[in-house]
Amino acid sequence: MEANVHTAREILHSTNQFLVPFFQRFYSWRREHWETLQSDIWQLLESESQDRHFLGPVVCHSTNSVPVEVPAFQLIDGQQRLTTLTMVLAALRDVAKAKGFTKLATRIHEECLVHRHEDDLKRYKVVPRIGDREALIAIVDEQPKDEFRKLGITRCWKYFRNFITRLATSSNGEELLKRLYAVVSAQLSFVVITITNENPYEIFESLNSTGLELEESDLIRNYIFMKVDLDKQEKFFNQYWQPFETKFDETDEFPEIGRTVFYRAYLMKNGRYVNKGATFVDFKSRFDSKEETPESQVNDLNQILDLYSTIVRPTSAKDKDLSNILSEIDSLDISTAYPLVLNLLERNANGQLSKDDLTLCLNDLCSFVIRRAICEESTRSYGKIFSDAIGAIKEDPTEDLRKYWASKRWPDDKTFGERLQSFSIYRREPQKLFLILQRLEQKLNPKETINPDELTIEHVMPQTINNSKNGKKWKEMLGEEWGDIQEEWLDTIGNLTLTGYNSGLGNRPFEEKRDELAKSNLALNRTISKCDQWTPAEMAQRAKKIGQQIIELWQKTISDDYVPEPIEKEKPNYKVRRREYWKQLSLILEDRKLPQPIEITETTSIDFPVGIDHVSLYAWFNRNRAEISIGMNFQRRAGKKLFKALHNEKKKAEKEFGEYLVWQSSGIQVILPDSRIVEEDDWLDHHEWMADKLERFYSVIIPQVKAIVESNEST
Repeated sequence: MEANVHTAREILHSTNQFLVPFFQRFYSWRREHWETLQSDIWQLLESESQDRHFLGPVVCHSTNSVPVEVPAFQLIDGQQRLTTLTMVLAALRDVAKAKGFTKLATRIHEECLVHRHEDDLKRYKVVPRIGDREALIAIVDEQPKDEFRKLGITRCWKYFRNFITRLATSSNGEELLKRLYAVVSAQLSFVVITITNENPYEIFESLNSTGLELEESDLIRNYIFMKVDLDKQEKFFNQYWQPFETKFDETDEFPEIGRTVFYRAYLMKNGRYVNKGATFVDFKSRFDSKEETPESQVNDLNQILDLYSTIVRPTSAKDKDLSNILSEIDSLDISTAYPLVLNLLERNANGQLSKDDLTLCLNDLCSFVIRRAICEESTRSYGKIFSDAIGAIKEDPTEDLRKYWASKRWPDDKTFGERLQSFSIYRREPQKLFLILQRLEQKLNPKETINPDELTIEHVMPQTINNSKNGKKWKEMLGEEWGDIQEEWLDTIGNLTLTGYNSGLGNRPFEEKRDELAKSNLALNRTISKCDQWTPAEMAQRAKKIGQQIIELWQKTISDDYVPEPIEKEKPNYKVRRREYWKQLSLILEDRKLPQPIEITETTSIDFPVGIDHVSLYAWFNRNRAEISIGMNFQRRAGKKLFKALHNEKKKAEKEFGEYLVWQSSGIQVILPDSRIVEEDDWLDHHEWMADKLERFYSVIIPQVKAIVESNEST
């Protein structure tokens, strides 16, 4: 790395050429930047001093130019300054020429704007990336075009042309323009840093302070274009690059495809692992060793991108069966397996793997992932496991992969079925759960068309069982141990189904839910609709039955000696834990001299004294929704009348409370999301938050309600 101070003239009057890399943004300076530069130039013009004005660094990356050619440098940092300076000089040349100062105009043109003995793009001193390049070349060639009038480069040239024209109208106009050229070329200076062996992408990223997020795909784009002759880049862009790159773009139906993750999958599809952050380096070393033209590179990338698109946009696959299995893989959120899937798709496209065998391979992949998730096998090494799977494929991809999966702990039917019945799948694997229920419904009801967008997951035994009328019915059905039963069974497969009217069922009594589910066209709900009650016995029976059907959906068709890891989990005493949670809150409240709970309970909520009839104040946690709340309920006719009056003063209440409140049909709440009581280390944060909100209820809301009561009594 070399660093030297150079004037603008020393930079532009050299035989060098400065190229803006394709990973750089387009020209983005605007009027405020031009005004700052103009002010700096004006001060130098008015001063008799020959002091230099420092404009900032220019960081260049030396390319491997042929000795007889113009030495070319990539502009890693400083493209905005050098491009603007080029437009200043072009504007100065144009005004000088218009005023008849021909000698000055020619000098500026030949010294700072072009290499007069070169042709095509080698002729220009500064070459922006395509999109800006055309406008700059038109201006340097004195043929500005109307089609570029809105581009920043053209507007910059016009801005300085107007400024310089005003100078030229003075009686000593020619001398002023000569003086201006001397200031711009000899008194504006830069620190020019030239790098050779360093990674230009890393240098740019460390220098960039614009907040613009760059990806390694930007440098890959630049690497490919650097292999194309400058005078052929526009044709290459239009004919090869643009049709390829537009396939990444967002559409009405699909989100944008990540470029860097595609290139990484492309490099890994043959089984060689690529570390994150090394995609460009690996891409460059891979293709530096190949005698491959940029055109053939892009053609190959284009073909693989078409296959990759079907992975990340599975509904775009023309084959329905392939679309379905790729949608499953998409639902499993296993992007680390995409290189393997890409390898299999490429084999299929090349005639090396039949469609049936491709489907078998992808089904086995889904089985491997789903079974391991339910059996709580680690996912930490998935990147390496899926990468090594590619190398395990020899002559028969289907059998080779099955043997490989078996060697990497592919759970058997017995273990999978047993673990599935007790696994809290809704809380632990909600995305996989929806896929499982959807596929199960399709298996049980193949003639019915299912639209996943219209379905939601329903807890038959509800997530919230409180002291409401509905809650009391659930407690009566479940018995004294209802709290433990809810904790243990709530999120298991036996208690979960699909419905199109989730919000309407809520925590309604089982009899009402059962009757509604009986009206459903979903086969998953038939068993539920035939039950007289919903207790652990019914949930266990249903879990066992549908568990066997799930085993058949994601089969393991190879025998091995899978030995499950023991999951030694002492069954928690939920009552003790809930009581301890509230006892610790009570201690916090005591320290802060706030009212104590009416009673420390073993349930998910506790009440606090209010002193107003038909109004209750409570603290509550929902383990499954991972949230805690403080709120007030208004019961019966008198309470609801108070609530209505309070709601009429909503803005006042929220202003004094200090935050927005959740207003329900007969109550208000403040909620803290992402609060899991399973982590005891978080309890102190929970309780401090609860204490803060209780204090606000006691100091703001309760006095307002009491004022409403007093007002009603006085009238």
